[in-house]
Amino acid sequence: MAGSEPRNMKIEEFDEAIMLIDSCFPADVAKGGMLARWCHTLRKDPSRMENHYVIQEEGKLVCHVASVIQNVFVGSDKLKTRNIACVATDEKCRGKGHASILMNKCMEAMKKDGTHLSMLGGDRKRYNYFGYENAVRTRMFHINKRNIDKLPSSEAIIVKFDNTEKELSSIRDAYEKEFFKIDRSTGDYKALLARKGIEVYTARDKAGFGYCIFS
Repeated sequence: MAGSEPRNMKIEEFDEAIMLIDSCFPADVAKGGMLARWCHTLRKDPSRMENHYVIQEEGKLVCHVASVIQNVFVGSDKLKTRNIACVATDEKCRGKGHASILMNKCMEAMKKDGTHLSMLGGDRKRYNYFGYENAVRTRMFHINKRNIDKLPSSEAIIVKFDNTEKELSSIRDAYEKEFFKIDRSTGDYKALLARKGIEVYTARDKAGFGYCIFS
């Protein structure tokens, strides 16, 4: 039986979609599952279903792509973005072009609503067809006991983030001073900082406040 026409996901299909997505991301499943790891992207909210596209075969979801709308600030300039996430195709249904069909649906939505920028993480060769290129810089810091022993002494109080309103507010205030930032609600911050597979630490001293997220 041929696949169904691409369409927006229904709220009652959310749990089935999570199972499909989990089957394609075993590394995230090992860290708690995609819903726990990407709870800021995967929300069981009827108003967000228009950002999820799916294809069915024989009544079963076999492909999913999310197109997450976010506002990004570069200085005082606001950019509307649609970021691609959770691209998942049932292993038995690959090679049929399902993901490409859903990606094209995302491209159509971006053109329709005047999206300035789209970001995703993945294989450049796979997404180059849709216009994606490698961008930004990645900096990797290797920290071990020897590194730490050589650091100058500090009076900073370092604690593990406890998700209190005070610490949440401090992290939000610090983040929103950045030149490049994503416009986020308090709920977004709570979801991001409660993700499985990460540890968040905060530091305070007379000079100010800082935080670090380990993944």
